[in-house]
Amino acid sequence: MAYATAQELSDRVGSDALAAVSDRDGDAVIEDEAVTHALDDASADIDSYLAARYTLPLAAAPAAVKRVCIDIAMYHLSGNRTTEEVEKRYKNAIAWLRDIAKGVATLGDSPAAPSGGGASFAGGERLMTRTDLKGGF
Repeated sequence: MAYATAQELSDRVGSDALAAVSDRDGDAVIEDEAVTHALDDASADIDSYLAARYTLPLAAAPAAVKRVCIDIAMYHLSGNRTTEEVEKRYKNAIAWLRDIAKGVATLGDSPAAPSGGGASFAGGERLMTRTDLKGGF
């Protein structure tokens, strides 16, 4: 499941820009299949970073995840026609995902994956109680 839709991608970058990077047959029309593959690939990239800290798939993608999905998808679609802006957005997206994987950044209120570990304490019966100490020392 992709974290962003083709419509969200088109709304964000504009249909002309999307057609320019997705057109595979030279007719200046958005290629739906190429867009779908790019969004799926971007979502898989995102999941590879989120998997260590979050239960996947995310029930609902936060706005930041949608934005990052769109930026990564545009990078994948651009291929050898990548602009500086597209490359910069891609690098920023990957840096943010790395911060999430390290625990430096979070997705906000999305439920974190169970850690599988943690500290616990166990002990035997108490040796002293308040009653034992009433008589003083």
